[in-house]
Amino acid sequence: MSFFPQINSNGMMVQLPNSSGYSYESLQGNLESGMRFAFPRRAGNLSGFPNKPLSHFTLNYPNISDVERETLRAFFNSQRGRWGIFSLLDPGGNVLQYSEDFTQTYWNKVTATVSGSLISPDPFGKTLGSIITGIGSNSHLLGVIGPSAGGIIGFVVNVSVWLKPTTSFTIFLGVANSTFTTLTGQNHAISANVWQRIETTVVLPDNNQFRFCLGGNSTWTSQVLGIFGAQAVPSKGSGGYLKTPFQTYGYGYYPTVRFDTDNFTVRQDQPGQNAVQLSVVEVFVP
Repeated sequence: MSFFPQINSNGMMVQLPNSSGYSYESLQGNLESGMRFAFPRRAGNLSGFPNKPLSHFTLNYPNISDVERETLRAFFNSQRGRWGIFSLLDPGGNVLQYSEDFTQTYWNKVTATVSGSLISPDPFGKTLGSIITGIGSNSHLLGVIGPSAGGIIGFVVNVSVWLKPTTSFTIFLGVANSTFTTLTGQNHAISANVWQRIETTVVLPDNNQFRFCLGGNSTWTSQVLGIFGAQAVPSKGSGGYLKTPFQTYGYGYYPTVRFDTDNFTVRQDQPGQNAVQLSVVEVFVP
């Protein structure tokens, strides 16, 4: 499955303003008596349907270069408009699951434990911070970034997290592979007893599975950390914090979407300055 592309070396996928939402699908009609009937549209082998809503996106590009325009055009042509189905990393979403709940089995705690205690206040003044403790010589916290099957070679991804250690030390933040081997990232010096957000931007080197990786490289041993708001976004910077979207239904990775138009229209405001708008909708594949 191909992925909607980043259109420049900074990892840009969309420009502001853009919009996203979701909708359900029902069948309805009117009887001769005037009574209206309605029921959800159902089909076999469609996971979560009709309980899971269908997401949709309006992707705006009010000012892009000729090269960026042609990147979009080439991908649109490869899909033949509405005909093709592809995958999307939400340009406005967190592609980690359970960004504030580190007790979930999604998070691999390697020689580290998460307590049931919550830290008050967290960075936003609430009580959603957790406590995680290293219990070995090389503690890790890992979570899959986007698709578990990989396939996003060359994508620019920024990983970030808030930490509040009880002692000052230096910790690694980056990405690891499916065998928990750290691949790329950097060390961050963090100060005791204060919340601080650390972030690292990486370029994914191949089509294998990648994981958010905190710790590793023998940087985290027995230290106790307050932790909050793990994030991975397909862009060069972290931006404002994005909680994992649609926690009940998924997160910021949409495996099957398509264009909602067969027309690719470009408005040229001046030489080298182009405007494009594309509509993308989520679909279910039996």
